[in-house]
Amino acid sequence: MKKNKAVLKTQRRVLDQRFLTLRGLSTIQKPKNGWIKAIREGLGMTVAQLAQRMNLAPSNVTILEVREAQSKTTLESMEKAAKALGCKFVYAILPDETLEKMINAQAERSAEELVRNVHHHMKLEKQGVENEARKEQIKSLAAEIKEKMDKRLWSTKK
Repeated sequence: MKKNKAVLKTQRRVLDQRFLTLRGLSTIQKPKNGWIKAIREGLGMTVAQLAQRMNLAPSNVTILEVREAQSKTTLESMEKAAKALGCKFVYAILPDETLEKMINAQAERSAEELVRNVHHHMKLEKQGVENEARKEQIKSLAAEIKEKMDKRLWSTKK
């Protein structure tokens, strides 16, 4: 089921607003030994005490802490550990820039690649266009790709 373009634009805008409040989180570094161990130790809680709160064997908590430090644990395990530690587990994927800027840049790249391919064939037929005309074609095509959320938006190379 395809989504209405206006709905997609609204969703992008809402997500971009949410990301604004989370931007500061992207600078927080995970502790070397992971969040679970850092918080557990900060609370003065032993592995055995956390294990009891999680209804696990102490060896499983140790494994969980090691796996988290290696970024090899599951979201479910992180949620369970956070709850046992009296914390909230927060999970997010934060774009480097706004979704709107990402789409603008991708539309520009896609249009550039498409125009470059067409221009190459036209040059072979001695029908090449001037650089200014090419730039205008790219700008126009990028706007069209973005407006229509054309499938070509993400079909080209990054």
